[in-house]
Amino acid sequence: MVILVSPFISTMDFILREVYRSINVKLVKALTYGDSSDVKMLESILGKLNVRLEIISLEKGGDIWNDVARIIRGIKKNNNGNYILLLTPEDAKVDVAMILSFIILGKNANVVVYSDSLTRAELDMDSFKGVSLSKNEMSVIRAISQNLYTIDKIASATKISRATVYRSLKRLEEMRLIVKKDKKYEITPKGYFMLETCQ
Repeated sequence: MVILVSPFISTMDFILREVYRSINVKLVKALTYGDSSDVKMLESILGKLNVRLEIISLEKGGDIWNDVARIIRGIKKNNNGNYILLLTPEDAKVDVAMILSFIILGKNANVVVYSDSLTRAELDMDSFKGVSLSKNEMSVIRAISQNLYTIDKIASATKISRATVYRSLKRLEEMRLIVKKDKKYEITPKGYFMLETCQ
């Protein structure tokens, strides 16, 4: 098992949680912007757990497609093993680059998403393929993200008819971007990721 992650002091907890959770982890591939004390600290901790650390260097402030190319080269270098893509709140651009790399390679992975509050969700790569939202659907999911949970409140805030809001909600539910709980709509981890990448 290989974990692909962006290492920062604030993500160390997420990385160690996954190493302990997935006992088969033999390698962590860390995406980093040059040499840092974070990498040295992670290497020291992982070494004590008999887990190797491999670095994939990215260009700070660089183009996302350059990051994707570097990640693909790093994945091809050690192409065997199952991957866990560890997405954290630290760097959305790196998270998107990781997912794009696996989509381009047609490679499957378990995608683990952590929120700031350490809530953990697991997704599969199919969750990120072929999702496109209409303007109305984007307006509806953004309204839900602003704590507008009912059809009436969403329709009022977005100036979209109730019927169109209803259809948009149904489609968003089918795509597993939102769920309905106790007559209120909530965004799923996949929905939050979609929002993050579309902003």
